[in-house]
Amino acid sequence: VPEDKVFIVPVISVEQCKTLILNSLNAIIDAKYHYVTTYTDKGEKKRKKLTKEEIAKKLKTEGEYDENIIFVIDSLGMLPTEKEINDTATGSDKKDMTRAQLLRSFGRVVSVKLSLAQTPLIVVNHIYSTMDKYSPSEISGGSGPKYMADIVLALFKSKEKKGNEQVGVKIKTYVNKSRYMIENKFVEILLHFKKGLVPWSNIVQLAYDLGVLKKEGHSFVFPDGTKAKMKEVFSKPSTFINADNLAIIREVIMADFSFGKNGGELEEDF
Repeated sequence: VPEDKVFIVPVISVEQCKTLILNSLNAIIDAKYHYVTTYTDKGEKKRKKLTKEEIAKKLKTEGEYDENIIFVIDSLGMLPTEKEINDTATGSDKKDMTRAQLLRSFGRVVSVKLSLAQTPLIVVNHIYSTMDKYSPSEISGGSGPKYMADIVLALFKSKEKKGNEQVGVKIKTYVNKSRYMIENKFVEILLHFKKGLVPWSNIVQLAYDLGVLKKEGHSFVFPDGTKAKMKEVFSKPSTFINADNLAIIREVIMADFSFGKNGGELEEDF
C-alpha cells in the first residue's frame, strides 16, 4: 500500500471512533449523491441537495467522486469506552457495562452508511478461547461486532521451522462467518521473516486435496504437465503457478469454497 495513500487517525475511545467514521462516511455519501453541508446563523448543520445546475457546475470544476476508500480499525479490542477512561482517571474499579451496548450501536449506525458509500470497513479484534466444544474460540466485545460483519475470519498461528530454527509463522485462517462463501473453510498463509507474505503458500496443497494436481512420488503434476516438488515450486513459483495453471486451480477452489446453485438432488447430503 503506498504510504501517501494511508491516513492514520489516532482515536482514544469507542465513541470517538464511531463519530469519526460516521462523519467520514457522511462526507463520502454527500460527495457521491451531490449533497453539501451548510450552516445556519446559529451554527446548526444542514444538508442541502444540489440542483441539476449546481451538480453540473460541481462536476465541471471538481469532477465525479471516484475515490476508493477503505477504513481499518486496529484494533477494536484495544479501544476503551469514555466510561472506562473516566473511571480509571477517578480511581473507580467498577466494571464497565456499557461497552457491549456501544459496540452494537456502532454496528447499527455505520452498517447502512457503509453500504450507501460502497466503502469496506476492516475491523481487527481479539478472540479468546472458551470451554465450548462446538465454538472453541469467541470474538471479544460481545455479539455486536459478530452480527454486524459480512465476513469474520479467525486467525491462528504456528511456527514455521527450518531444522531447529524458526524462519516464519503459518497463519491458519478460518471462515467463521461469511455471506459470500461456505463457513468453516480454512487456508494457511506463510509469513516468512525475510521474504514476507508468500501468496501461493497453501495453493499447491489445496489444489492437490481438491484433485486438480496429481502426485508422482514426491512431485506434483500440474494441469499443463509440468512436475515439481514443493521445494521447487517455492523457489520458482511463476514457472509452475502460471496463468494457465492458476486459472484451472482457481475455478476448482472457487467452486469448492462458494455457495452452490439452486436445484440438484439433496439426498446424497442427508
